[in-house]
Amino acid sequence: MHNGIPLPASVAQPTEKTILWVGSLKGVKDPMTFLDACRNLIKNDREIRVIVAGAGALRPDIERYLQKNSLSGNFALLGEVPYEKIPFAKASIFVNSSIRESSSNSLLEALSFGIPVVATDNPGNRDVLSGLSYHRIVPVSDPSRMAEAIMELLAVDRMTRDRIAEESRRYVEDNYSIGKMVDGYIRMFSGR
Repeated sequence: MHNGIPLPASVAQPTEKTILWVGSLKGVKDPMTFLDACRNLIKNDREIRVIVAGAGALRPDIERYLQKNSLSGNFALLGEVPYEKIPFAKASIFVNSSIRESSSNSLLEALSFGIPVVATDNPGNRDVLSGLSYHRIVPVSDPSRMAEAIMELLAVDRMTRDRIAEESRRYVEDNYSIGKMVDGYIRMFSGR
């Protein structure tokens, strides 16, 4: 049974190229591959902004990496953020770089905001994204492929972005809404 995801009132309306990453700053989430991908992107486009929402043991390593690669001005490290404060509405792209994942709530939340997703190829991400046509699944720990997929989705036109948003929100509503979760529990406890 999946967690229910509330649908926000509207889709994300980013005003600049903003990449959002949400998760614990630990090895299994592989934020370092994500940073390498962003470094490659920012080399070619200094206007890209990156928001990282999450806390964990790798934060000092991430701060050193950003400093060493002159990326601090492009990144906002928010630390641990309550769900309702995660800036999904500002995101142009959402990235999940996990080595392993069951069913990522943050990925589902990004889809509920209609945000194009780049996610690594693991069973949980593959399961969530398999019914969607526009999102990108990339090999685990491959910053080059991740950067290519992000650039591809950043370049989509407004009409395509609107189709992505519509498809994503409908998918979450049909498969991961709170109503679907409640129905599942009712069926489970009633023996149906």
